[in-house]
This record gives sequence, C-alpha cells and structure tokens, in this order.
Amino acid sequence: METEFGPLRLYVFRGQKAKESIQVDDEYTSDYSQHIDNTSTSAGVITSMGPDEGIDTNGNDQTRLVVALDAEWQESEGQAGGETQKRKILCLQAATRFRDGTRVVCLLYLRSRRRPSQGQFLQLLWGQWQRLGLVPALVYRPKPKPTSDSTDRKCCTAVKTQALLYLVGHYGIVDNTSFYNRRKIVQNADAVRRTIVSVQYPTSVYFYDRGRRRAKVTVFYRDTMLLSPSGSSLEMLGDALDFPKIQLPEGYKKSDMRQFLKEKPLQFEEYAATDALIALEWIFRNSWGREVPITLGGEGARLFRDHIMTARGWTIDEFDFHLRGLARKIVDTGEGKRIKKKEPRSNTTTLIARATESYYGGRNECILSGIHHGPWYDFDIAGAYPAAMSLIPDPDYDQPRITLLPGPLPREMIRPEMLLFAHVSFTFPDEIRYPCLPIKDSSGRGLIFPRSGETWAAAPELWLAQRWGAEITLLEPTEIIPTRNTFSLADGMRAMVQERERLKSRFGKKSIEQTRQKEMNNSVYGKLAQGLSGKRSYSPRADRTEEVGPSILTCAPLAALTTAWVRALVSAMMQSLHVAGYRVASVTTDGFLCDAHSLDGLTTWGIAEAFIDGRKRLGLDSNLWELKHAAQSLVMMKTRGGYGLGRVGDLPLPIARAGYKSSQEDTSEALARVYLERRGRVVTEEVRLPTMREYVRHEADGTGRIQRKELSLDYDFKRCPQKIWTETIVIQGQSYEHVSFDSVPWGSIDEFTNAREVIDQHHDTPLKSESDLKQALLRVERHTAVKSVGLRVNNNVAISGAVSVLRGLRAGGISAPWFDPDVTSGKTVLERVGAVFGVKLSTNDWKNAGRKERQKQGWSLIGFDREVAALELTEKT
Repeated sequence: METEFGPLRLYVFRGQKAKESIQVDDEYTSDYSQHIDNTSTSAGVITSMGPDEGIDTNGNDQTRLVVALDAEWQESEGQAGGETQKRKILCLQAATRFRDGTRVVCLLYLRSRRRPSQGQFLQLLWGQWQRLGLVPALVYRPKPKPTSDSTDRKCCTAVKTQALLYLVGHYGIVDNTSFYNRRKIVQNADAVRRTIVSVQYPTSVYFYDRGRRRAKVTVFYRDTMLLSPSGSSLEMLGDALDFPKIQLPEGYKKSDMRQFLKEKPLQFEEYAATDALIALEWIFRNSWGREVPITLGGEGARLFRDHIMTARGWTIDEFDFHLRGLARKIVDTGEGKRIKKKEPRSNTTTLIARATESYYGGRNECILSGIHHGPWYDFDIAGAYPAAMSLIPDPDYDQPRITLLPGPLPREMIRPEMLLFAHVSFTFPDEIRYPCLPIKDSSGRGLIFPRSGETWAAAPELWLAQRWGAEITLLEPTEIIPTRNTFSLADGMRAMVQERERLKSRFGKKSIEQTRQKEMNNSVYGKLAQGLSGKRSYSPRADRTEEVGPSILTCAPLAALTTAWVRALVSAMMQSLHVAGYRVASVTTDGFLCDAHSLDGLTTWGIAEAFIDGRKRLGLDSNLWELKHAAQSLVMMKTRGGYGLGRVGDLPLPIARAGYKSSQEDTSEALARVYLERRGRVVTEEVRLPTMREYVRHEADGTGRIQRKELSLDYDFKRCPQKIWTETIVIQGQSYEHVSFDSVPWGSIDEFTNAREVIDQHHDTPLKSESDLKQALLRVERHTAVKSVGLRVNNNVAISGAVSVLRGLRAGGISAPWFDPDVTSGKTVLERVGAVFGVKLSTNDWKNAGRKERQKQGWSLIGFDREVAALELTEKT
C-alpha cells in the first residue's frame, strides 16, 4: 500500500498458529510469518488488552490499545556549526495486539527525509485496523470556535477522547523522536531515567479528515526499559519471552542500516518487526491488565501498599493517615485556586522535619588504598533493605510522647527500634576505627564518619554509638514517638518476598521473572525515601530542573530508620572485624570487602540478631551474609573504585570502576593497569545519547556521540591515610609498584574539608609514590596549621607559613639565635625567612606581623619542620 510518505507493509496474524495467519496487502513473506507465529506460541498465557466491545458513536466508551513502536535509521555525519546530528529514518514499525489474539505489524518505509508527525503515523495505523474490522470508525467533528463567553470556551475545549493508546518502546525516547514533531512530543511527556513516559498526565493527539474535522485520541507513553530489570536489553527480553531478537548478519552494523535494507530487504523487515513485537509481547506477558504501569518501582510501590491495606483493612487515605502521618487538606495555591493535597498531620509536622534531616544514603568508603594482598572476600547483607524495613513497628502518632531535653542522651532510655530522630553532638573513643554517626558533606562528596562533630541521627546508630562509649549530647529537645505492636512494612514485604520465592522456584534463580520481582521488592525502600534528599531532575514540560516529588509511599521516619539500620549493621561488623584483627578494604552501602573468610562468631552488639529476626518475619532463613566475590589481591583506588586480581575458587572478581569507562579491554587486569600506569587524570569515554534538555532546546535527533572527559582515580580522602608503604604486584608478567596505606577516621568534618581543599588544588599530580602522598599530607598539615591562626591560605601555603613565623618573632613567641628584636632589622628578617620558605616577603608583611590584632590570633609552626630547623627557631612556652 502506498502512502504520502512511502510504502506501507502490513502483516496480520490471527490466533496462535502459523497456518491461521493471513496476509494483507503486499506479497506475503512466508518465512517471516512462520518465525513470528512459531516463536510467540511459547510466550505463555497473555491477557489481551484489545478494544472494548459495544463502543458507541458518541464516544462515551473508549478503545484501549497497546502500540509497540520501533524505528530503523541511517546515521549521518554531524554538521558544522554545532548543529544537531540528524538521522535518515528508513522505517517506522508498530505492533499491536487485539482482544481476539490478532496481531498486526505495520511497517512504513520513508522514501525521503520527510517524516510524518506522530499523529499522522497513528492515524495511518488506525485506518488499517479499521479496514480489518479490529477497531471502530472514529467520529470526526469540526473544531469548535470559542465565543467571548469563558464558559463556552471551556466547553469547546473539553473534547471527549475516543481512544486510549499506550505507546510503548524500549528506550522509547529514540523511537518517539523519529517523528517530525519530536520536540513537541518530548515537551508533552515526563522524563524518567533518560527516556519519556506519561507521569503527570497523557498527551492528546488529533486525527483529521479531509474536511479538517478532528477526532481526539489520548496517548500514554510507556517504556519497557522501565518495566524490566535494570540493564535489560531488548535482546534479553526476547530471550525471556522465548522470542529471540533477530541478529544483524555478519558484515552489517546498526549505524548503517541502509545497506542492510538495500541488500537484504526481507531480513531487514523481519529484524525491524521483531523488535516491535518483543516490546509488545513483554507488556502482555506480564499481565498488567488494562493499566500499564509507568515503572517497575512504581508498580512495586502500588503492590506493597495494596498488601498493607488488605492486611489492615485500610483505604488509601487511612494508609496515609496512620502509616505516613499525612492527612488530606485544602491548600491555597496562591493563584486563586484551592486544591486537596496530602500534608503532614498537625502532630507529625515536626517529626517529619526531624526525620528528613536524619535521612541519609548508604555508607560508602574506601578504607585501604593501593595494592593489598589477601585473599579478600566480598560480603553483602542478604536482602538488607527488606529486612531493615521489617524491624520497624507501626508508629502511633496519637499517643502521648516522651520528650528528651537538651543534655547528655540517656543511655538507658534508647532502643534501636525507637522512632527517635535527634540533633546531637558526639565524640567517639580513639579505639573506635569506624565511627557510626554520619555527617553529610556540604559539597556533595557523600557521608563522612568523623570521630566528633554535630549531626542529625536516628535511633539505631545512636544506640550503637552509645554501646561503643561515645559521648552524645542532645542539642535541642526531641521526642520519642510511641509505636504499635504491628509491623505493616513487614506484612507488605512478606507478600512480595513470597512472590519472588515462588517465581524463583518456578523459573530459576537467574530468570528474568524473579529478577523483575526482585527489582520491584528492592524498589519499595527507594519509594519510601523518594523526594527526601532534595534531588532535582529536568522537566521537559517546564524546560527547567525541578525537585523530585514524593511517591505514594514517601515517609521520612520510616525511610530514615531503614537506612540507619543498614548503616548500623555494616558499621558494627566492620568494627568487630577490626577488633578481631582483620582488615576491611572498602564498604559499599550493604556490603564490604574484608580478609576474613567467615563472619561467624563476630559480635555486632545485637544488630545482626535483629536482622535475622526481621528475615524470619519475612518468612526467610537466618542466612544473613552472602559471599558475592573474592580475589587473591586488590588494587584499591577510591570510594566505589577497586579491582580484584586472582580468582579464589569459582567466585567472580570484585570490580568497581569509580566512573571509569573505556572502549578498550575491560578485564580486571586491564583496568588495574590503567590505574597503576596513570600519569595524571585518565581519559574516560562513552557514547552519550542526547540529554532531555537537548531534545527540547536543540531538537536533538536521538543520535549518540563519543564523550571524553578526564577523571581522577586518586584517593578521595574520606578518611585520613596512615601506615604508608610501597607495595608490588605482578600483572600479566609485568611488575608494578604503588603507594599503599591504611586509613583512620578524621577528627572532624572540618579536617576532611581542609584536606580536600588542599588536595583538589593539586589534582593534576597523581599520588603514586610514598613521596607523592607524604608531600600531599604535608601540604594538608600546613594548610590546617596556618588556617587555625586566622591566616589567609592561598595556593602557595609557604607564604602563609612565612608570615606566621614573622608574627611569632615580632610577638616574642618565637626566638632564633640570629634574631634580636632590638638589633635585627626587618629587612634582614624578611630576606632570611623568605629565602628559607622560598617566597618573596614585603615590608607590609613585616608591618602587619607587628599589629596587636594579628598577634592575638597567634602563629603556628606545624608542618614546617624543615624550615624551622633551617631558621633555628624555638617556640617559647
């Protein structure tokens, strides 16, 4: 069939058997048809989402369809002047399944660079479906002309939609921007994980007849990438469906599909149609009924809430009121409108604010850096977040509360399961290697765990800190919220965990079915915390970044307690390993690398026992720890950066890339060599697709480009290095040396901030040798010393050190055999001190050093041992 854009190929498959398939329009491709029908028969029981029966001509009922969209294109060269690279769209294909099992595949070949709009393409599809008797005829009406009366205008725009289409793709942003009106498409959708979906509301598409009368169709964007386990490719979905994706023949590549179309048109057609069919079958295979969810996480949150409401007999409003502490209120928008909105109850406002302050992510630190020989073992907490959630009792917001006044935190009153969130100051004993109270770095470098400081914290970590002898002081009044003897989070998670176990038993541990359920289960915690961290994302509708809003589960008290439980467990086990004489190499959220081959017999001050009880509450066994990876040696870089070398049994090697990506060899040995051979920052490269902002502002066209950036692999100094030495390792016959060290916690968050300020000034110099690291630490020591006496610290800290010496000499706090305040001239002092420090000092430096207000601030010789010896300085007591 010929259209204004090019030929349209149409395939219709009726029933589940190949012999029942029929061919419509152009010549029949029997091999292709047989492939589709034979492979799809094993796709399992599929709940069809076809047109409603009895649709009337007034549009009171609506046809609902899932339309799987895909596109094939030819990449072109980028144009000069910074213009966006354009694609030559070769073919647009759509697959649809109807209530009676009929599947229709349409392929529209574009003869030129002229593209249809999304509405034109969908109208072409509708015309073919209607001709086959699969959908009703739409009713076209003239576009109403508004009058001066506002009521009339409102009535004119309220056009009834006649069909609901779920437009689905796999990474659908690329396929949806294949249309002429791609910018408008993106602007009428919402951004989730670099693709588009309809979250706030759907978009309206109008079909027009020859008289420019129109019919309204509502489109919901969905993406199978968001409805499958993280990282799932279309090929993986096809394998799970027993409907394999067609592979390109040898000699052909994705970026040059025009050659494939020209030389093998039938195979091209099979390849193109199969991609759309896989996305279509994935939706039906998962039996989502008439409503296709937006993400697996969102679907998991809905199921979790449903389980709890069923167990408690609650409505949605009661769920929000009793568990989340929210009530429906009338809110003035400030624009003359009043809307109903869920807001904190009058007796939960302060609690939610304190819990939000006490909410943090996971503990992530590199403890050892450099080369370290083992063997090493990587342990994870099995089901960490579901188990932690199961430990939290339901809050009772209406019961009287216990108020704690500022002062020492009462040890006998605190239990880890309490709903307690407090602003505290703390100091840990020196023997505690892994303090457990986090402070959030203001520059976004993660959580720091110093020995002392001020922070907001939740009950589990406060309780553990007290067990370790930490001195904790409440800085403001706080309340202990009463709880009930019910565990709604555990009830909801138990139902979801049992479903995963059922899928694991039926389909296998590595099956995509159980992996999908696992992702839904794990996403529940994320939905509890959504909107608490102030994370922002770009909104294509508003063309600006906006704060990510709360989910249907968001609850600051429950989220803060969940993460606090997990951090408390890993901190307790790390401290116990240290006390037992073992080494810990790194910690990443719910697991750590250590040189203990077993964790049996190690105490966690009751935290692990609580987690085991939580697992039993979910119907799971008592096996709390999972051994995930192992290695004979480690090459450790920084937080989330390190490579294991040399296998231990059949366990895989631990690999954490710290953001490094390369098109070259990606083995652990190759990655370790990149780190050991670096001469500065390393260059990382990846193919980067357009950002959502580029789609909106520059009308990007879905083509990728190689992005190169420089990345530092040096230690991030979240802890203070100690015990510095040089270690050697042999990789593929070549010997490497590198500085290696252990670390201890910083004394305070200010020590960490000062250290990073100095280290970042010299980021181009890699820390590869002992002298490199010791010189860096000397710069940090000097920086801290001169800053402590109120001196301005520039890039050259030696100037500040020299000025500090001038202050001490003029104040009489520092003496030298060559200096007599009554005899020695300022010029002589400036020349001598400047020569030793290697800086040029001015007469103003000498005058300022004699001012009383400067001398009151003091002076410091810390970190300048060489210069002190050369000048023969002695600090008077």
